[in-house]
Amino acid sequence: MAGATAPRVHHVPAEVTTFVNRRAELAGARRLLTTSRLVTLTGPGGVGKTRLALRVVRGMGRSFPGGIWFVDLAPLQNPALLAHTIVQALEIGDQSTRHPLDVLRGYLSGRRLLLVLDNCERVAAECAQLAASLLDAAPKLHILVTSRQTLGVAGEHILDVHPFEAPAPEWVDSPGAGSEHHAVTLFEQRAQAVDPGFAVTPKNQGIVTRLCHQLDGIPLAIELAAARLSRLPLTSLAAGLDEHTRLLLPGPRTQPPRQRSLKAALSWSFDLCTEAERRMWARVSVFAGGFDLPAAEAVCAGDGIDTAPVLDLLGELIGKSVLIRDEYEGQVRYRLLDTVRQFGLERLRSTGEEPTLRRRHRDWYLRLAEQGDAEWFGPRQVAWFTRLRREHANLRAALSYCLSTPVEARSGLRMATTLWFYWLACGFVAEGCHWIDRALELDTQPTRERARALWVNGYLTGFSGYNPEATAMFRESWDLARRLGDEAAQAYATQLLGLAAAGRGEMVEGERLLSEALRRHQALGRFDAVVAMGQVMRAYVALGNGDVDGAVRLCQEARRVSEARGETWVRSWALWVLALVEWSRGRARQAAELAGECLRIKHVFHDVLGMAFALDMLVWTAVAEGANERAAVLLGAAETTWLTMGEPLANAPQLVESRERSEAGVRLALGDRAFEEAVKRGMDFDMEDAVAYALADHRAPAR
Repeated sequence: MAGATAPRVHHVPAEVTTFVNRRAELAGARRLLTTSRLVTLTGPGGVGKTRLALRVVRGMGRSFPGGIWFVDLAPLQNPALLAHTIVQALEIGDQSTRHPLDVLRGYLSGRRLLLVLDNCERVAAECAQLAASLLDAAPKLHILVTSRQTLGVAGEHILDVHPFEAPAPEWVDSPGAGSEHHAVTLFEQRAQAVDPGFAVTPKNQGIVTRLCHQLDGIPLAIELAAARLSRLPLTSLAAGLDEHTRLLLPGPRTQPPRQRSLKAALSWSFDLCTEAERRMWARVSVFAGGFDLPAAEAVCAGDGIDTAPVLDLLGELIGKSVLIRDEYEGQVRYRLLDTVRQFGLERLRSTGEEPTLRRRHRDWYLRLAEQGDAEWFGPRQVAWFTRLRREHANLRAALSYCLSTPVEARSGLRMATTLWFYWLACGFVAEGCHWIDRALELDTQPTRERARALWVNGYLTGFSGYNPEATAMFRESWDLARRLGDEAAQAYATQLLGLAAAGRGEMVEGERLLSEALRRHQALGRFDAVVAMGQVMRAYVALGNGDVDGAVRLCQEARRVSEARGETWVRSWALWVLALVEWSRGRARQAAELAGECLRIKHVFHDVLGMAFALDMLVWTAVAEGANERAAVLLGAAETTWLTMGEPLANAPQLVESRERSEAGVRLALGDRAFEEAVKRGMDFDMEDAVAYALADHRAPAR
């Protein structure tokens, strides 16, 4: 069947080093996951919980038809965004203002899938509440957690992940001691990565075994030590670590010994770095989730680090197992393991540099947002979507800094508003509203920034359907803009008041306001993505008023301008309205071709709302062409998406009527049983499957 695929493993990071065998834990975790719905892998930092979880899930795809979904919570700094993060990881999209927990409960209710929540310790209480809620709503859901502490949820099964066994001190000098231990194997493998000729031999195994024992068998500590063999002989390595451990281990007795030994290993590795490397380690800890070279140069250079050597310093930290280098489609990025990043943050705070680095970090990502806004209505639209998706954790970190630092609230308002295109077009509406709502609460002064934020927030709130709260924001924005003499904000607010009127079914008033807004924009010389969307909305309103030729003319104009700019997102909406025109004329094949092209574009941006509109159009055209089973499957795929959005087809009466008429027709043609089975098939699709199925029967896109 087109669109059906084997269960997939989503967002699971590639293993970049060998996996030292943990047969017992692997078998135990897999056994627990087949019988238990909540399994927590727990243990101290650096013990290898994430590596174990990754290996566990790689062999379990067939057990979970809904897929295995990996969610890294290490970059999450704001617990309020936990549910948003999981919605995004599941690729549901959040282009509505529904609470993301409600979206999750509805989406997961009938699906058998495995959700892996990695690095939960800093949001353990929130994870516990969320897990309990999801498990209650979704009887087929299984959750695998990694955390330094248990969640304490009813039904939780716990598997302790222990450090590798290291021989007791009295055995380390015995012949053959340690040769059979995984800690020694790990040290040997990681040492060979920096010194290919290294091997554990009868001559050196006592030193290696003693070193592993000093590090309590903690894998991360062993890896940090082994990486030093590129610069230090084994005897010097062991002696230096021995001295450092004696100095640090008598530290706070409130910490368990294994945590103190990891801290000793991190501190020892830090002290062996050059001054510039230590500064770089501390400074890159302000990044969340990863970063690229230009960001590192902008944020970390200065005050003791020149820009030119930044790349070399990053390379040195990679060689010391401090940084990890990743490559995505030719783009190099760097990241820190969470334990290493937290250590770096401690050092950064001790120097007093953290406020300066946080401001630099915010400035870099604010500039990035502003550049993306300026270039969005152009040929680099897809590139900006891809780039900002990779920087999502850093955008959150920058916004969190602004909204937790009193004097920075207006910068936060500016940044959250500037990202309107990302929130709206790329499937993050609920999160965008979260940030703008908070910023508006913190910065209540009557400024141009506030006037803009109000219409942007209303645009996000009301984009998926008429919303009285959005209309109130547009009116408040218009009033404030008039008082401030902000003609641009007035034009945008007028346009969006027209959108709201159309959403209420007041098409004549909608046309009047949209036309007035266009005149205002033209007087100001403005034509951006929002203005272009105003043209598409005018076309939709014209069609609602019976002016089919006018609708075609306005759509073709918006399409022409978009194509001339190399822009695709607004163009996709113009294609959808043109498909609606063709449908109203009884030309189902032409409508299907236009809707299919719209769907292709929406899929690139993960524009879930747009995909749902396109899928519904393909349902109608399939019914008209007599492809009733196909129509029912597509109806199920669209239904899943609308359940996450709240109101099908933005609750527009004429669209809902077409949907209901098509549903009744295909049910009559197939019979109740066949209809329900086909709809169920569609509802079991994830979005990738739904798009593949919808496009499988398509001819070349319309031109």
